[in-house]
Amino acid sequence: MTSPADRGEPGETRLRATVEYDGTDFLGFQRQARGRTVQAVLEAALGRYTPDPRLLAAGRTDTGVHACGQVVHFRYGGRVPIAKLATVVNGQLPADVAIRDLRETGPDFHARYSALSRVYHYHCLRAPERLPLRERYAWRLAGDLDLAAMAEAVASLPGTHSFRHFGSIPGSPEQRRRSQQHRGWRRTVLAATLRPEADRLRFEIEADAFLTHMARAIVGVLVAIGRGRVTVAALRAALDDDTSATPLAPIAPAHGLCLFRVRYPGEE
Repeated sequence: MTSPADRGEPGETRLRATVEYDGTDFLGFQRQARGRTVQAVLEAALGRYTPDPRLLAAGRTDTGVHACGQVVHFRYGGRVPIAKLATVVNGQLPADVAIRDLRETGPDFHARYSALSRVYHYHCLRAPERLPLRERYAWRLAGDLDLAAMAEAVASLPGTHSFRHFGSIPGSPEQRRRSQQHRGWRRTVLAATLRPEADRLRFEIEADAFLTHMARAIVGVLVAIGRGRVTVAALRAALDDDTSATPLAPIAPAHGLCLFRVRYPGEE
């Protein structure tokens, strides 16, 4: 069953918002029966100013994952001018979530289905000592890494592959069944880059869509390759294997991952 936020209706005012949040104290984006989620917090604040605060997002980030470019849409029927709504709503939100941009959009815009791709960044620290102010948002890696092997592995990622070794199909049982029938575990990686920066290491990946845990699973394999525990050949073989779901390495911790941007048609 589709919600009013899911379908465009003639004459409705549909708003699109870009949201930033620190995922540390959230059980992910999507509303749950119990526990604090980004969606529940946003809808509680929006509910003060519009009769139907239900919103839909471009993606469901996991527990502990951050975002600076999450996109949501919702129907607006309140009296606060749209130009002032973000400021007013931000005044009701806790410190770990904020609306960065809010604008009116057409009734056909859908935060999830209109998206062309999602861009995730994963941050690692290579400093030998603890850095408390930075480790909240990065995975600290001890020891040496074979960056050349990691770069070779990253170069293998662009293209359409089966990522069954790297995650599960998101959504309800019915959504998973439909996805399996449609394209299964195949996703298209549009770009992947590894950026060493002094005592930091940043992995950037853009894909048309992501399986649950896919970005973190890829990072976990890349680090295992850097440590000599997995080969580049094993990664390449896994990308062509649609028969097994055995992970190649433990997934990377959630706190290093950030949903950086969602791309839509007509946008640079």
